[in-house]
Amino acid sequence: MSTEVVVRKSKDLSIGRLKLTAVGLEGPNGAPPLEHFATAIDCVGRVVAASNWWIGDLARHAEEWGPEYVELLGRLNIEEKALDNCKWVAKKLSFSTRVESLSWTHHRLVAELAPPEQRRWLRKAAPKEGDTKPRLSVAELRGAVRENQLRAEIEANPLPDGGYRILYADPPWKYSDELIEGYGAAEIVLDAERRLGEMLAEMEKAKGSRGQLRGKSRSGGSIVEPPEKAASLDDLAIERKQSMRWQAEAAVPEEGYQQWVQETRESRRELTSGDLQRMGKEIRREADDLRRYCLNRRVQAEMEAPDE
Repeated sequence: MSTEVVVRKSKDLSIGRLKLTAVGLEGPNGAPPLEHFATAIDCVGRVVAASNWWIGDLARHAEEWGPEYVELLGRLNIEEKALDNCKWVAKKLSFSTRVESLSWTHHRLVAELAPPEQRRWLRKAAPKEGDTKPRLSVAELRGAVRENQLRAEIEANPLPDGGYRILYADPPWKYSDELIEGYGAAEIVLDAERRLGEMLAEMEKAKGSRGQLRGKSRSGGSIVEPPEKAASLDDLAIERKQSMRWQAEAAVPEEGYQQWVQETRESRRELTSGDLQRMGKEIRREADDLRRYCLNRRVQAEMEAPDE
């Protein structure tokens, strides 16, 4: 005996003693007949699996039947982008091409292909006879289709015969066939930051507050003129912290920098400004320690020197 499914005026579904409403399931006190529950499960499963197809076909036919039908699509209460997507897939895949045992998403992945290719890939993905699980999941089908497209592009645009160590290119940065992926751009950035750090360090040295000697006056005294105003970090739109970072990178000697780059390449690690800045700060600390040590030794020597 089959269980009748009734659509009420309220748009609720009555399935035996169960009622499916917009906000949930209304059921009797206690368990309903198993047949009623099974019918409800089948009904909901069909809605979930087929709703995108129903929406797409309703939308594409509404365009054919007239504006009054298109206007009624607003009752679906879904975003226009989702509606257009369902309609596009429904237009791309004919009714005879669709495979009931595959999800709508399977079909969406092949929608942009030519009809013979659509059917070929859907046959590959469909379950084996007597089985319900697709042979290709959505992810597997996506990967297989993409791989096939890439292979077709390569075959359509083959490289010249023969072996080539370097292919000619003309990007606006330096490059080499020896760099692993990502290192070319990283070195460009670090080289630029080191150069800026050197320039900023020279600016700091050139600032000073002392006047500049400009020869003798007529009376024999020295002519001292104030130094020309140097550009500030604000003038250059550079933050102080950024300036300190770049100067730390520039503190690493060129030989040490090139050695670090080579070792990082060989170990296939990432070139980062953070690692370079730590090296520069360590070199600065060692240099400061050495200066303090020499200054202390000189002061101590002067204090221990006998008075003349």
